[in-house]
Amino acid sequence: MRITDAYIQNTYLSNLNQSKKTLSKLQTQIASQTKVQKISDSPLLTARINKLSEQISSNNTYSKSIDSGLSYLNSTTKSMEGMSTETQNILTNLAEAKNSVNKADLGTFAQKVKTSLQSIIQYSNTDVEGKYLFSGTNSASAPYSEDQKWFGNTKDIGGTQNIKISPTVEQKINISGEELFQSLLKQSGSVDKNAVVGTTTSNITELSSADGTKYSAAINYTKTADNTYSMSYSVTDSKGVQVTAGSNSLKFDAISGKLTTINGKVPSKIFVDNQQSKISFSIDVSSMTEGSATSVSGSLSQPTNMLNMIQSISDGLAAGNLPSNEQLTMLTDFNDRILSKLAEAGGIQNRLIATSDMMQSQTLELQSLLSKEQDVDVAKASIELQTAQYSTEILYKTSSMILPKSLVDYL
Repeated sequence: MRITDAYIQNTYLSNLNQSKKTLSKLQTQIASQTKVQKISDSPLLTARINKLSEQISSNNTYSKSIDSGLSYLNSTTKSMEGMSTETQNILTNLAEAKNSVNKADLGTFAQKVKTSLQSIIQYSNTDVEGKYLFSGTNSASAPYSEDQKWFGNTKDIGGTQNIKISPTVEQKINISGEELFQSLLKQSGSVDKNAVVGTTTSNITELSSADGTKYSAAINYTKTADNTYSMSYSVTDSKGVQVTAGSNSLKFDAISGKLTTINGKVPSKIFVDNQQSKISFSIDVSSMTEGSATSVSGSLSQPTNMLNMIQSISDGLAAGNLPSNEQLTMLTDFNDRILSKLAEAGGIQNRLIATSDMMQSQTLELQSLLSKEQDVDVAKASIELQTAQYSTEILYKTSSMILPKSLVDYL
Protein backbone atom coordinates (compact mmCIF):
# COMPACT_ATOMS: atom_id res chain seq x y z
CA MET A 1 0.00 0.00 0.00
CA ARG A 2 1.44 3.33 -1.06
CA ILE A 3 1.34 6.07 1.59
CA THR A 4 1.45 9.46 -0.05
CA ASP A 5 2.94 12.62 1.39
CA ALA A 6 -0.52 14.22 1.27
CA TYR A 7 -1.88 11.44 3.46
CA ILE A 8 0.96 11.94 5.94
CA GLN A 9 0.33 15.66 6.02
CA ASN A 10 -3.45 15.26 6.54
CA THR A 11 -2.90 12.72 9.31
CA TYR A 12 -0.41 15.02 10.96
CA LEU A 13 -2.80 17.99 10.82
CA SER A 14 -5.59 15.85 12.28
CA ASN A 15 -3.39 14.76 15.17
CA LEU A 16 -2.23 18.33 15.73
CA ASN A 17 -5.83 19.54 15.83
CA GLN A 18 -6.77 16.80 18.31
CA SER A 19 -3.78 17.66 20.48
CA LYS A 20 -4.83 21.31 20.55
CA LYS A 21 -8.37 20.30 21.52
CA THR A 22 -7.02 18.19 24.38
CA LEU A 23 -4.78 21.04 25.46
CA SER A 24 -7.66 23.52 25.37
CA LYS A 25 -9.97 21.13 27.25
CA LEU A 26 -7.43 20.58 30.05
CA GLN A 27 -6.73 24.31 30.34
CA THR A 28 -10.46 25.07 30.56
CA GLN A 29 -11.06 22.33 33.16
CA ILE A 30 -8.23 23.59 35.35
CA ALA A 31 -9.45 27.17 35.06
CA SER A 32 -13.14 26.31 35.77
CA GLN A 33 -12.45 23.43 38.18
CA THR A 34 -15.19 21.38 36.47
CA LYS A 35 -15.00 18.46 34.08
CA VAL A 36 -18.08 19.32 32.03
CA GLN A 37 -18.50 22.69 30.32
CA LYS A 38 -21.48 21.81 28.15
CA ILE A 39 -23.85 18.89 27.74
CA SER A 40 -22.14 17.64 24.58
CA ASP A 41 -18.91 17.10 26.55
CA SER A 42 -20.54 14.10 28.27
CA PRO A 43 -24.35 13.67 28.19
CA LEU A 44 -24.25 10.77 30.66
CA LEU A 45 -22.01 12.59 33.13
CA THR A 46 -24.12 15.73 32.76
CA ALA A 47 -27.27 13.75 33.61
CA ARG A 48 -25.65 12.31 36.76
CA ILE A 49 -24.40 15.75 37.83
CA ASN A 50 -27.86 17.28 37.31
CA LYS A 51 -29.53 14.52 39.30
CA LEU A 52 -27.11 14.90 42.22
CA SER A 53 -27.48 18.69 42.13
CA GLU A 54 -31.28 18.39 42.22
CA GLN A 55 -31.10 16.05 45.23
CA ILE A 56 -28.80 18.44 47.08
CA SER A 57 -31.08 21.39 46.26
CA SER A 58 -34.13 19.42 47.43
CA ASN A 59 -32.40 18.48 50.70
CA ASN A 60 -31.46 22.12 51.29
CA THR A 61 -35.10 23.14 50.79
CA TYR A 62 -36.32 20.56 53.30
CA SER A 63 -33.56 21.54 55.74
CA LYS A 64 -34.73 25.17 55.63
CA SER A 65 -38.32 24.01 56.20
CA ILE A 66 -37.19 21.93 59.19
CA ASP A 67 -35.21 24.85 60.65
CA SER A 68 -38.32 27.03 60.34
CA GLY A 69 -40.42 24.32 62.01
CA LEU A 70 -37.94 24.00 64.88
CA SER A 71 -38.04 27.75 65.44
CA TYR A 72 -41.84 27.60 65.48
CA LEU A 73 -41.82 24.71 67.98
CA ASN A 74 -39.23 26.38 70.23
CA SER A 75 -41.51 29.40 70.60
CA THR A 76 -44.50 27.09 71.12
CA THR A 77 -42.84 25.14 73.93
CA LYS A 78 -41.64 28.33 75.67
CA SER A 79 -45.19 29.70 75.58
CA MET A 80 -46.69 26.48 76.92
CA GLU A 81 -44.08 26.34 79.68
CA GLY A 82 -45.22 29.84 80.66
CA MET A 83 -48.87 28.69 80.62
CA SER A 84 -48.01 25.72 82.83
CA THR A 85 -46.16 27.98 85.29
CA GLU A 86 -49.14 30.34 85.52
CA THR A 87 -51.58 27.42 85.95
CA GLN A 88 -49.44 26.07 88.77
CA ASN A 89 -49.42 29.55 90.31
CA ILE A 90 -53.22 29.55 90.23
CA LEU A 91 -53.35 26.13 91.93
CA THR A 92 -50.92 27.38 94.60
CA ASN A 93 -52.96 30.53 95.21
CA LEU A 94 -56.18 28.53 95.42
CA ALA A 95 -54.61 26.19 97.97
CA GLU A 96 -53.67 29.24 100.07
CA ALA A 97 -57.11 30.79 99.59
CA LYS A 98 -58.75 27.69 101.08
CA ASN A 99 -56.88 28.33 104.31
CA SER A 100 -59.42 29.83 106.73
CA VAL A 101 -56.83 32.43 107.77
CA ASN A 102 -57.05 33.97 104.29
CA LYS A 103 -60.83 34.03 104.06
CA ALA A 104 -60.92 37.81 104.29
CA ASP A 105 -58.38 38.15 101.47
CA LEU A 106 -60.25 36.29 98.73
CA GLY A 107 -60.38 39.49 96.70
CA THR A 108 -56.57 39.55 96.62
CA PHE A 109 -56.47 35.95 95.44
CA ALA A 110 -59.10 36.79 92.81
CA GLN A 111 -56.75 39.42 91.40
CA LYS A 112 -53.81 36.98 91.44
CA VAL A 113 -55.85 34.44 89.48
CA LYS A 114 -56.93 37.18 87.09
CA THR A 115 -53.31 38.23 86.56
CA SER A 116 -52.29 34.64 85.81
CA LEU A 117 -55.19 34.34 83.37
CA GLN A 118 -54.04 37.48 81.57
CA SER A 119 -50.53 36.00 81.32
CA ILE A 120 -51.92 32.76 79.87
CA ILE A 121 -53.83 34.82 77.29
CA GLN A 122 -50.65 36.70 76.40
CA TYR A 123 -48.85 33.40 75.89
CA SER A 124 -51.75 32.17 73.75
CA ASN A 125 -51.30 35.23 71.51
CA THR A 126 -47.61 34.59 70.85
CA ASP A 127 -46.68 35.08 67.21
CA VAL A 128 -43.64 34.19 65.13
CA GLU A 129 -43.06 36.22 61.97
CA GLY A 130 -46.68 37.34 61.98
CA LYS A 131 -48.14 33.84 62.50
CA TYR A 132 -50.00 33.27 65.77
CA LEU A 133 -48.84 29.97 67.25
CA PHE A 134 -52.11 28.85 68.84
CA SER A 135 -54.61 30.00 66.21
CA GLY A 136 -54.52 26.72 64.31
CA THR A 137 -54.88 27.21 60.57
CA ASN A 138 -56.33 30.69 61.17
CA SER A 139 -52.89 31.99 62.13
CA ALA A 140 -53.26 35.51 60.75
CA SER A 141 -55.07 36.80 63.86
CA ALA A 142 -54.71 36.35 67.61
CA PRO A 143 -56.93 33.67 69.13
CA TYR A 144 -58.06 35.74 72.13
CA SER A 145 -58.32 39.30 73.34
CA GLU A 146 -56.90 40.23 76.74
CA ASP A 147 -59.96 42.26 77.71
CA GLN A 148 -62.44 39.45 77.03
CA LYS A 149 -64.94 38.67 79.79
CA TRP A 150 -66.18 35.52 78.07
CA PHE A 151 -64.00 33.27 75.93
CA GLY A 152 -66.63 31.96 73.59
CA ASN A 153 -66.12 30.25 70.25
CA THR A 154 -65.87 33.35 68.07
CA LYS A 155 -63.76 31.57 65.47
CA ASP A 156 -62.14 28.25 64.69
CA ILE A 157 -58.66 28.06 66.25
CA GLY A 158 -58.19 24.39 65.45
CA GLY A 159 -56.44 22.61 62.61
CA THR A 160 -52.87 21.60 61.92
CA GLN A 161 -49.96 23.38 60.29
CA ASN A 162 -47.71 20.98 58.42
CA ILE A 163 -44.30 21.22 56.81
CA LYS A 164 -42.77 18.84 54.29
CA ILE A 165 -39.66 17.11 55.63
CA SER A 166 -39.22 14.81 52.62
CA PRO A 167 -40.86 14.35 49.22
CA THR A 168 -43.52 12.08 50.74
CA VAL A 169 -43.67 13.02 54.44
CA GLU A 170 -45.41 15.95 56.15
CA GLN A 171 -45.00 16.80 59.83
CA LYS A 172 -47.37 18.71 62.10
CA ILE A 173 -45.57 21.57 63.88
CA ASN A 174 -48.31 23.37 65.82
CA ILE A 175 -50.35 22.91 68.98
CA SER A 176 -53.67 24.63 68.43
CA GLY A 177 -55.60 26.73 70.92
CA GLU A 178 -58.50 24.35 70.43
CA GLU A 179 -56.35 21.48 71.71
CA LEU A 180 -55.31 23.45 74.80
CA PHE A 181 -58.28 25.56 75.86
CA GLN A 182 -61.51 24.62 74.15
CA SER A 183 -64.00 21.84 74.70
CA LEU A 184 -64.50 19.87 71.48
CA LEU A 185 -67.27 17.29 71.12
CA LYS A 186 -66.11 15.12 68.22
CA GLN A 187 -68.75 12.99 66.53
CA SER A 188 -67.71 9.83 64.73
CA GLY A 189 -69.35 6.86 63.11
CA SER A 190 -72.12 6.67 60.52
CA VAL A 191 -75.83 7.01 59.98
CA ASP A 192 -77.78 4.34 58.09
CA LYS A 193 -78.52 5.28 54.47
CA ASN A 194 -81.11 2.49 54.33
CA ALA A 195 -83.14 3.91 57.23
CA VAL A 196 -86.57 5.35 56.46
CA VAL A 197 -87.21 9.09 56.58
CA GLY A 198 -87.94 10.19 60.14
CA THR A 199 -85.55 7.72 61.78
CA THR A 200 -83.57 9.35 64.62
CA THR A 201 -80.23 8.27 66.04
CA SER A 202 -78.95 9.82 69.28
CA ASN A 203 -75.93 9.89 71.57
CA ILE A 204 -75.44 11.71 74.86
CA THR A 205 -72.25 13.22 76.28
CA GLU A 206 -71.67 14.67 79.74
CA LEU A 207 -70.01 18.09 79.95
CA SER A 208 -69.50 20.88 82.49
CA SER A 209 -70.03 24.61 82.64
CA ALA A 210 -67.26 27.02 83.60
CA ASP A 211 -68.41 26.94 87.25
CA GLY A 212 -68.33 23.12 87.34
CA THR A 213 -72.06 22.44 86.93
CA LYS A 214 -72.81 19.17 85.11
CA TYR A 215 -74.88 19.13 81.91
CA SER A 216 -75.90 16.59 79.29
CA ALA A 217 -75.50 17.23 75.57
CA ALA A 218 -77.75 15.10 73.36
CA ILE A 219 -76.88 14.94 69.65
CA ASN A 220 -79.69 13.68 67.39
CA TYR A 221 -79.54 12.71 63.72
CA THR A 222 -82.94 12.58 62.00
CA LYS A 223 -83.21 11.49 58.38
CA THR A 224 -85.19 14.06 56.37
CA ALA A 225 -84.53 12.82 52.80
CA ASP A 226 -82.13 10.65 50.86
CA ASN A 227 -78.59 11.46 52.02
CA THR A 228 -79.94 14.37 54.10
CA TYR A 229 -80.25 14.59 57.89
CA SER A 230 -81.15 17.11 60.54
CA MET A 231 -78.46 17.19 63.22
CA SER A 232 -79.87 18.77 66.37
CA TYR A 233 -78.31 19.29 69.77
CA SER A 234 -79.89 19.90 73.14
CA VAL A 235 -78.08 20.74 76.40
CA THR A 236 -79.99 20.04 79.62
CA ASP A 237 -79.18 20.37 83.31
CA SER A 238 -79.46 17.68 85.98
CA LYS A 239 -83.22 18.35 86.27
CA GLY A 240 -83.79 17.89 82.56
CA VAL A 241 -84.27 21.61 81.91
CA GLN A 242 -83.02 22.62 78.47
CA VAL A 243 -80.56 25.52 78.54
CA THR A 244 -79.60 25.73 74.85
CA ALA A 245 -80.39 23.94 71.59
CA GLY A 246 -79.90 24.18 67.84
CA SER A 247 -80.13 22.27 64.57
CA ASN A 248 -78.24 21.96 61.31
CA SER A 249 -78.81 20.21 58.00
CA LEU A 250 -76.22 17.61 56.93
CA LYS A 251 -75.82 16.39 53.35
CA PHE A 252 -73.83 13.27 52.47
CA ASP A 253 -72.45 12.14 49.11
CA ALA A 254 -74.68 9.39 47.69
CA ILE A 255 -71.72 7.34 46.42
CA SER A 256 -68.83 7.83 48.84
CA GLY A 257 -70.98 8.47 51.93
CA LYS A 258 -68.76 11.39 52.98
CA LEU A 259 -70.20 14.54 54.52
CA THR A 260 -70.37 17.23 51.82
CA THR A 261 -72.20 20.20 53.35
CA ILE A 262 -73.59 21.62 56.59
CA ASN A 263 -76.48 24.00 55.98
CA GLY A 264 -75.46 24.06 52.32
CA LYS A 265 -71.89 25.17 53.08
CA VAL A 266 -68.49 23.52 53.37
CA PRO A 267 -68.44 21.46 56.61
CA SER A 268 -67.09 23.36 59.63
CA LYS A 269 -67.35 23.13 63.40
CA ILE A 270 -70.64 24.00 65.09
CA PHE A 271 -70.09 26.43 67.97
CA VAL A 272 -72.30 26.30 71.06
CA ASP A 273 -72.02 29.25 73.47
CA ASN A 274 -74.39 30.08 76.29
CA GLN A 275 -72.89 32.69 78.58
CA GLN A 276 -75.83 32.63 80.95
CA SER A 277 -75.23 28.99 81.86
CA LYS A 278 -71.46 29.36 81.26
CA ILE A 279 -71.45 26.62 78.61
CA SER A 280 -69.02 26.79 75.70
CA PHE A 281 -68.09 23.92 73.41
CA SER A 282 -67.93 23.06 69.72
CA ILE A 283 -69.24 20.09 67.76
CA ASP A 284 -67.17 18.49 65.02
CA VAL A 285 -69.13 16.23 62.66
CA SER A 286 -66.53 16.22 59.85
CA SER A 287 -65.77 12.54 60.46
CA MET A 288 -69.40 11.47 60.14
CA THR A 289 -70.35 9.31 57.16
CA GLU A 290 -73.47 7.68 55.72
CA GLY A 291 -73.10 3.92 55.58
CA SER A 292 -75.01 0.67 55.63
CA ALA A 293 -75.49 0.69 59.42
CA THR A 294 -75.89 3.09 62.34
CA SER A 295 -72.87 3.56 64.59
CA VAL A 296 -72.68 7.02 66.16
CA SER A 297 -70.50 8.00 69.12
CA GLY A 298 -69.15 11.18 70.67
CA SER A 299 -66.00 12.06 72.60
CA LEU A 300 -65.30 15.26 74.54
CA SER A 301 -61.77 16.65 74.59
CA GLN A 302 -62.28 18.32 78.00
CA PRO A 303 -65.35 19.23 80.07
CA THR A 304 -65.40 22.98 79.38
CA ASN A 305 -63.52 25.97 78.00
CA MET A 306 -60.54 26.34 80.37
CA LEU A 307 -60.18 30.11 80.05
CA ASN A 308 -63.84 30.59 80.96
CA MET A 309 -63.33 28.27 83.89
CA ILE A 310 -60.34 30.26 85.22
CA GLN A 311 -62.32 33.48 84.69
CA SER A 312 -65.20 31.93 86.66
CA ILE A 313 -62.85 31.04 89.53
CA SER A 314 -61.56 34.62 89.65
CA ASP A 315 -65.10 36.03 89.61
CA GLY A 316 -66.14 33.61 92.35
CA LEU A 317 -63.24 34.61 94.59
CA ALA A 318 -64.06 38.27 94.05
CA ALA A 319 -67.61 37.48 95.23
CA GLY A 320 -66.27 35.66 98.30
CA ASN A 321 -66.73 32.11 96.98
CA LEU A 322 -64.05 29.43 96.86
CA PRO A 323 -63.78 27.29 93.71
CA SER A 324 -65.66 23.99 93.63
CA ASN A 325 -63.90 20.64 93.72
CA GLU A 326 -64.99 20.15 90.12
CA GLN A 327 -63.23 23.37 89.10
CA LEU A 328 -60.06 22.39 90.96
CA THR A 329 -60.10 19.01 89.24
CA MET A 330 -60.57 20.62 85.81
CA LEU A 331 -57.75 23.07 86.53
CA THR A 332 -55.40 20.24 87.52
CA ASP A 333 -56.39 18.32 84.40
CA PHE A 334 -55.75 21.46 82.34
CA ASN A 335 -52.19 21.68 83.67
CA ASP A 336 -51.70 17.98 82.89
CA ARG A 337 -53.02 18.68 79.39
CA ILE A 338 -50.43 21.44 78.88
CA LEU A 339 -47.67 19.10 80.08
CA SER A 340 -48.93 16.42 77.70
CA LYS A 341 -48.86 18.86 74.80
CA LEU A 342 -45.36 19.93 75.84
CA ALA A 343 -44.29 16.30 75.59
CA GLU A 344 -45.97 16.07 72.17
CA ALA A 345 -44.14 19.18 70.97
CA GLY A 346 -40.88 17.78 72.33
CA GLY A 347 -41.44 14.56 70.42
CA ILE A 348 -41.97 16.52 67.21
CA GLN A 349 -38.81 18.54 67.86
CA ASN A 350 -36.81 15.34 68.35
CA ARG A 351 -38.11 13.95 65.08
CA LEU A 352 -37.27 17.13 63.20
CA ILE A 353 -33.76 17.25 64.70
CA ALA A 354 -33.17 13.59 63.81
CA THR A 355 -34.46 14.19 60.28
CA SER A 356 -32.28 17.29 59.95
CA ASP A 357 -29.17 15.38 61.09
CA MET A 358 -29.93 12.56 58.65
CA MET A 359 -30.50 15.06 55.84
CA GLN A 360 -27.22 16.84 56.56
CA SER A 361 -25.34 13.52 56.43
CA GLN A 362 -27.10 12.64 53.20
CA THR A 363 -26.28 16.03 51.72
CA LEU A 364 -22.60 15.65 52.60
CA GLU A 365 -22.56 12.26 50.89
CA LEU A 366 -24.29 13.67 47.82
CA GLN A 367 -21.84 16.57 47.70
CA SER A 368 -18.97 14.09 47.87
CA LEU A 369 -20.43 12.10 44.97
CA LEU A 370 -21.06 15.31 43.02
CA SER A 371 -17.48 16.39 43.61
CA LYS A 372 -16.17 13.08 42.24
CA GLU A 373 -18.35 13.40 39.16
CA GLN A 374 -17.88 17.10 38.52
CA ASP A 375 -14.72 18.48 40.10
CA VAL A 376 -11.35 18.32 38.41
CA ASP A 377 -8.37 16.61 40.04
CA VAL A 378 -6.03 19.57 39.57
CA ALA A 379 -2.83 17.61 40.19
CA LYS A 380 -3.79 14.93 37.69
CA ALA A 381 -5.04 17.47 35.16
CA SER A 382 -1.80 19.47 35.51
CA ILE A 383 0.30 16.41 34.67
CA GLU A 384 -1.97 15.62 31.73
CA LEU A 385 -1.64 19.25 30.59
CA GLN A 386 2.15 19.04 30.70
CA THR A 387 2.01 15.80 28.72
CA ALA A 388 -0.35 17.38 26.18
CA GLN A 389 1.92 20.46 25.87
CA TYR A 390 4.95 18.21 25.32
CA SER A 391 3.08 16.23 22.68
CA THR A 392 2.07 19.43 20.94
CA GLU A 393 5.65 20.67 20.90
CA ILE A 394 6.77 17.37 19.36
CA LEU A 395 4.09 17.74 16.71
CA TYR A 396 5.29 21.27 15.94
CA LYS A 397 8.85 19.94 15.49
CA THR A 398 7.54 17.19 13.24
CA SER A 399 5.76 19.77 11.16
CA SER A 400 9.09 21.34 10.28
CA MET A 401 10.02 18.12 8.51
CA ILE A 402 6.71 17.31 6.85
CA LEU A 403 4.89 20.49 5.86
CA PRO A 404 7.72 22.40 4.09
CA LYS A 405 8.12 19.67 1.41
CA SER A 406 7.03 20.56 -2.08
CA LEU A 407 7.34 19.14 -5.64
CA VAL A 408 10.85 20.61 -5.89
CA ASP A 409 12.04 18.21 -3.13
CA TYR A 410 11.22 15.27 -5.39
CA LEU A 411 12.89 16.55 -8.59
